[in-house]
Amino acid sequence: MYKTIFILLLHLTLWPLYAQNPVIHADTEAFKKLIDPDAAIVRIDHTFSFTEGPVYSPDGYLLFSDIPESKIYEWTQDSGIRVYIEPSGNSNGLAFDAAGNLLACEHGTRSLTKRTVKGDKMILASHYNGKKLNSPNDLAVHSSGAIFFTDPPWGLPGNFNSPEKELTFNGVYVLVEGTLYLIDSTLRAPNGIALSPDEKYLYAGNNQFTGGRENMADGERSWFRYTLGDDMTATEKTGIAVNPFPHKKGNPDGMKVDVHGNLYCTGPGGLLVFNPKGKYLGRVEFPSSPTNVAFGGADGKTIFVTVRKDVFYFPALVEGMRPGMK
Repeated sequence: MYKTIFILLLHLTLWPLYAQNPVIHADTEAFKKLIDPDAAIVRIDHTFSFTEGPVYSPDGYLLFSDIPESKIYEWTQDSGIRVYIEPSGNSNGLAFDAAGNLLACEHGTRSLTKRTVKGDKMILASHYNGKKLNSPNDLAVHSSGAIFFTDPPWGLPGNFNSPEKELTFNGVYVLVEGTLYLIDSTLRAPNGIALSPDEKYLYAGNNQFTGGRENMADGERSWFRYTLGDDMTATEKTGIAVNPFPHKKGNPDGMKVDVHGNLYCTGPGGLLVFNPKGKYLGRVEFPSSPTNVAFGGADGKTIFVTVRKDVFYFPALVEGMRPGMK
């Protein structure tokens, strides 16, 4: 009897450790061609406050933000983790431009910034029509040099009701040769953003969560596609995918695409994978809601995922779009 009780208590003690392991849900045959259902998922570390904005440098290292700590970390498999930039302006999304400069969406400064390869920092965008941006969140860089980014209120005290909020909307923008243009002002809280491999389309995730999770319908947390003109303006907007797991925690957040145009979106239920037409293929479930994703590694076939206090990586079967690619 005592042995049985001991074994039961041991299982109860260890269960949280088992439950924290990520799980790959290969829900379609198409998913199995993108991610091996038996792939090993490695946790880099779990001691951060809130991780975001992973980007893999062409020089062979991963960068990611810890927003509350106002730090950008660097990681390599050989050297481990070190602080890369501090303070970071409470950076969120990160990207590299064609010249190797580091671009960042900063909550603390409410701006889109650039740190040159020489270490100089400059503000690229901080206002729209004379009013402060809310808190730039995530970004995608076009091969022309244009920078697309989202601007929800998550970095403001009080979010939507913040007394510091100057704009009446939460926008999707593009910065072209120093001029800021508004692409969409109708999304409740635009978040993740990405370009298709041919750069004809822009994708954005939207969090429309307004009430209790039990009342949440599929379409309330969705992903949209914009057709882009030669001048970077959006000529058409289409809802490309709806939330396949309306009762799971999480919201549309970061996203990236592979070379075939499949979308990898952090959202309700984990890292969700959709084909280019928005059909759900499968997902990778993590201990808590993932925040963002990036492709990296020497061949572009490693997926990195920031999951609040954690950072994970695992192999992919296809190459992902990453800095310096078109």
